[in-house]
Amino acid sequence: MEILRNQVPIVEAVEQVIGTRPHVQTVRRWVKQGVRGIRLEALFVNGAYLTTLESVREFINATTSARLEPSTKPKVEIAKPVVPGRVAAAVSEFNKMSSRVSSNR
Repeated sequence: MEILRNQVPIVEAVEQVIGTRPHVQTVRRWVKQGVRGIRLEALFVNGAYLTTLESVREFINATTSARLEPSTKPKVEIAKPVVPGRVAAAVSEFNKMSSRVSSNR
């Protein structure tokens, strides 16, 4: 079939491109879950994943570029809980006591 002409088993394709043989689960994860939102393009034929050398090159280039770009995710800030009335006073008192104990050490 024309569609399978340049297809190679995924582990062999990655090995040919990067020079070392990756673990099969690593490459399957690249196909199923992806890395940084980028998935390795592959076909599932007769119980095996197949891909092209060009697809592996594109995947590596795309994941490298994604890793080198500055993160667009905002930094996570931990919000202080809002504690009403008497509980707030108790928490404040506890914090004062804790700081006294730690400063005496």
